[in-house]
Amino acid sequence: MTFTFISRYRNETSFRHTASGQRYRLFDDGKLTVDGMEPDLDSFRAFRKWQEASHAEEMAAMRADPAKFPPDIVAEVDKPIFAKPCSWWQWFDNLALDAAETEDGKAFVAAGFSLYHTGGGCTAWSREIPDTGGCEILITNGDSGHLRDDPDDDYWVGGYNADGEGFEDLSGDGFKTAALAIANADEIANAIKQGHGVVA
Repeated sequence: MTFTFISRYRNETSFRHTASGQRYRLFDDGKLTVDGMEPDLDSFRAFRKWQEASHAEEMAAMRADPAKFPPDIVAEVDKPIFAKPCSWWQWFDNLALDAAETEDGKAFVAAGFSLYHTGGGCTAWSREIPDTGGCEILITNGDSGHLRDDPDDDYWVGGYNADGEGFEDLSGDGFKTAALAIANADEIANAIKQGHGVVA
């Protein structure tokens, strides 16, 4: 995916997506819009990937021959391109990437979980249960988060149907490690599968 520069006006810079013709507007406060709307996750990631690649090329050129560039621009050569959040998507994307680098996060990702936003800034690890009509497993730290931030925290595991309603008899808490939470999640998933006539 590539973009072309359109214009710079007041507090925004506009780009055109060469394939779709959509207009991407990047504001100085970091906000990104696509045709005036908040971008979906794929569009945001594609733009960020292109922006990072373009930034890297420009920084490499500055380092190779700084005399060709204005001094005030050269002074910014090592400044991170994303010093400010671009949007909600970037906040969540960075949160997911950081979480996946932790020891517990690596365990959850390896077990097929991905970070999920449950609303209001709250997060959980989510894994869909195949062939159950959209049922899923959620794992949280019991305090609307996705990692145990304190040794006294526990992981809580629950099963939910496609409407977000929990299976009251299929939940567990008090797990001090990701491994124990994942093992309980597998047990709950199997129970839900059996209830849907799926052979685990």
